[in-house]
Amino acid sequence: MRRLLLPFTHGIDGPALDYAFLFARQTQATLVVGSWLTRSTDRKSQRPLPGHIEQSQDFLILADYKARRFQVPVESIEFYSIDSAKSMQALSSEMECDAILLFMRHKKALLISHEEMQQLLFNSHIPLLIVSLPLRYPTWQRWKERSIFWLSRMSRASKKKPALMPQT
Repeated sequence: MRRLLLPFTHGIDGPALDYAFLFARQTQATLVVGSWLTRSTDRKSQRPLPGHIEQSQDFLILADYKARRFQVPVESIEFYSIDSAKSMQALSSEMECDAILLFMRHKKALLISHEEMQQLLFNSHIPLLIVSLPLRYPTWQRWKERSIFWLSRMSRASKKKPALMPQT
């Protein structure tokens, strides 16, 4: 059975997760969902920020929900690491993953930082599957939403009963 690593360090993105689980289901793969906690940018504290811990837990809960929804086998792991890109490579080897699944939208890395993606691109010995997602709201989608809004507004306006003028 195939195994794919889905790394996460920040920025939960629903469409990226949906795509990952659909892809895993279609390829009959087990998704190894890894959430990495890195130390804060403040050098005084070696601990992850509480917001990062909360976001990591939210990501793992959402991944578990989507795994049940898409009926995909999943293994969830949470890590603390100073160098998350190296840790991702080590985990993918240790868990015998066939590839690391990465996402981008409009030249921006999703689920992990741009620097982590660059490190993986230059140093990874495991294949990387990079998925370029479309913009969230393409122009036609925005136009469609505005059109529906105006049509519904016009429809409501036409349903109002006309006011009768009092007879004198």
